Amino acid sequence: MEKVLIADDDPALRGLLRLVARRAGFEVDVASNGSEALEKIRDNEYLIAVIDLMMPRVSGYEVIERLAEMDRRPGVVVVTAMNDAHIPRLNSEVVQSILRKPFDIEMLSAVLTELAETMRARKQSRGDNVVNFPGQAC
Repeated sequence: MEKVLIADDDPALRGLLRLVARRAGFEVDVASNGSEALEKIRDNEYLIAVIDLMMPRVSGYEVIERLAEMDRRPGVVVVTAMNDAHIPRLNSEVVQSILRKPFDIEMLSAVLTELAETMRARKQSRGDNVVNFPGQAC
């Protein structure tokens, strides 16, 4: 089962996001701050990460900046209550979708499903199903 990471500091919203992702057919991990999100991303393979921009310790902006440095990264859905002035700061190479709080649950489910299809196709085109062992050429 493909995995989704939910990173939001609001426990109620984190629970709702988890429920929506599970109903969409994903295995779900959660993080309550950006630092925890980055640790989980380093230790697991996620198809999608749902990231709040305003989180303690490490902000969602910083998480996105660090994701930009990774060769293999999840597709990113940003959930935010921030105004449009902050959107240009987001790296469009990393962020595939932005949902404004409050958002429609059905819309979130549709975004997750569509992004999952896009990420699966991207992985297949890169040949991510091929395993290379250390010291072996591709």
